[in-house]
Amino acid sequence: MTARVPGKVFILILLSAVFIGGLYSSPDRPSASFTADYVAREGRRQVSSGSYAVSPVGTRMESSPSEADRHVTIINFARGVMWMVMVNEGMYMELPLEDDGPPVGDDGTVTGASCPVTDTETRLGQETLNGRRVVKLRCQSPDGEVTTLWIDERLQWPIRTESGGTVFELSNINETRVPDSQFEVPSGYMKFQMPGMPGGMPSMPSF
Repeated sequence: MTARVPGKVFILILLSAVFIGGLYSSPDRPSASFTADYVAREGRRQVSSGSYAVSPVGTRMESSPSEADRHVTIINFARGVMWMVMVNEGMYMELPLEDDGPPVGDDGTVTGASCPVTDTETRLGQETLNGRRVVKLRCQSPDGEVTTLWIDERLQWPIRTESGGTVFELSNINETRVPDSQFEVPSGYMKFQMPGMPGGMPSMPSF
């Protein structure tokens, strides 16, 4: 069965992929479980908002019911996949999850949440963001792209990611267990693959 994805929906899905990729800044699986609210902005323009959840099983970002084109983006670490669910269309896309392994320090030990291993990392100090103690990091990729991360000291997970004028930020964080079922595709959705693209979609930037 062939389905058509409206252009606006596809753009939102791409944005979701980029934002969630930004939060997946530490290639290691999270050890904490929590829920939060998220907001995504491009410059001063808000492009999405809704709920966010993290556990050792995966991550889930679901847009607000008030948004015209609702979407859910799920990463499942055990399955090694990312699902982008188009709620209004009753469809979802599946992408393989790239994992370069956990960050490793100079002494060979695994470190906490940090920049991608290929980036140059600069610590910019500690501060408080949305009532949480964070470590601010500057990550510069080999091609010169700069991403700034605010890593929650307790959760060891980025609660703000900023890159190229795009910002993704978490607030109202609640440290609680998230059911494993939240990191699976809801029943009743049809799998969709973009024609001519082996993985269904082009590769995403790695924050």
